Amino acid sequence: MTARALLLGLLTAAGTAMVASPAAAYTYTVANQSTFVITSFWMHTVSNFCHDRNWTGALQPGQSMQISTASICLVDRVEASTRSGRTTFKASWSSGFGLPAGTFYVKNRGPGIYVCWESDWLCR
Repeated sequence: MTARALLLGLLTAAGTAMVASPAAAYTYTVANQSTFVITSFWMHTVSNFCHDRNWTGALQPGQSMQISTASICLVDRVEASTRSGRTTFKASWSSGFGLPAGTFYVKNRGPGIYVCWESDWLCR
């Protein structure tokens, strides 16, 4: 094998590895510290190149889950929803800037819920 063929093979393999590698992602944790089952969670990403993240399911009290976005997709707003009998509770959180990763907590407030960010003073 010639040096040129070897170099071409290495460059092709390196290019393929770069394309096949997933981009680094921001991972957000949603921790349910309320007494309600969370039925949906929405995250708004600040970039026009990113897609908002939506989750639906049943996140039980005391459980947590992780949601990831692409490496350039910071989150600046979230909304959690829960249902208790026929009543639906929604809570939202927002920031003036995008956050790269961390934990959102869903907690009880009055008859419903609220959402806070890990460094918010309300979360302590």
